[in-house]
Order: sequence, then structure tokens, then C-alpha cells
Amino acid sequence: MTEITEETFDLEAWIGGATTKERRVTVYQKSGLIGQIDILKEELTIARRIPTGQRGISDRSPAKIEAEIRTLAQSFADSALVVRVKGLTEDHSSRLRKNAVVDAEKNRRKLSDEARSALGMRAVLLESIVFPKFTDEKQLKTFAEAIGDGQYVQIIEAYQDASFMPSEVNPGFLLESSDEEDGADSYSG
Repeated sequence: MTEITEETFDLEAWIGGATTKERRVTVYQKSGLIGQIDILKEELTIARRIPTGQRGISDRSPAKIEAEIRTLAQSFADSALVVRVKGLTEDHSSRLRKNAVVDAEKNRRKLSDEARSALGMRAVLLESIVFPKFTDEKQLKTFAEAIGDGQYVQIIEAYQDASFMPSEVNPGFLLESSDEEDGADSYSG
């Protein structure tokens, strides 16, 4: 790292290279599979209690149930989408919220307080989300409804972290190197 001195420091160049914090959150397209996996886990517990010789013709073996669980778990994992959000300043976020509500009410839509809040948050997220890029507020609303409140709240929390929490880096991570024997990353947390 180059030492910064008062004589050589260029504040304008530093500001020009500054970026806001980014965070990421993984959401799942097929989160409904979790319920199916839970049912199979219960079935597996019961199947393990039945001795092999006492199973009926229609009883499935623990191995078959485990294979089905693995298949569903893989389908769940394969449906992952990493959403990246960038931080916004409070002033910028406030302007986005206000403009979204004003625009909606110009179109003679009287909004409840809850609808104003939701519309304002979608306007903020529409700008904050780096990937995937949504075309408009309606598409983001459809996405939020598809993934459910639990996952949508995770995206909101990632935005809030990126916008309002200080950036922290574990200094140990910066100093550690990868394990040369197996190539494993030595970062532990």
C-alpha cells in the first residue's frame, strides 16, 4: 500500500474512485421443496424404525427415501440466485421514496400508509439491486411476491447493511494465504 502524505494526497481522485458498500444474499426459486423434504425426513425416521424383514410391499427403504431427499435438496440448491445490492445514501433513498409516492398519487392513486411504505422500498431496491437488474417496480413487486416475505426481507436487510452499517474487514483474512497443499482457502470466517 502506498503511504499517503498531505503533499501527495489527491482528494478529488480518491472521491472519484470511491464506491458504496455492496452486499449479497442468496434466494431460492424453489423454496417450496423444503416442505417436501421435511415430509420425507419424517418418513425416513419411521422407515428406519421398521426392520428390513418386516417392511410391507409398499414401504420404501431408508436408502430410497434418502436418495429422494438428496434429489430434492439438489433441486433446491440449483434454484439459488445471488442477489447483489449496493448501498445508497439516506438522502438519495428518501428522494427515491418520495418521488415514487408522488408519481403514484399524480396518477390519482390514493395510497395507504402501508402501500406508500412498500412502494417507497421497492423504488429504493430498484436502484439498489445491482444483480439481477429489474426493469421496473412492477417486475420487482412480482419477484417479491414469488419469493415470499422471508426471502424479500433478506434482500431489504442486505440493502440496509450496505447502506447504513460500517464496512468491516477481518485483518486476518487479508494476511492469510491459501493452503498450498490442497489449494483450500484458509479464510475461516
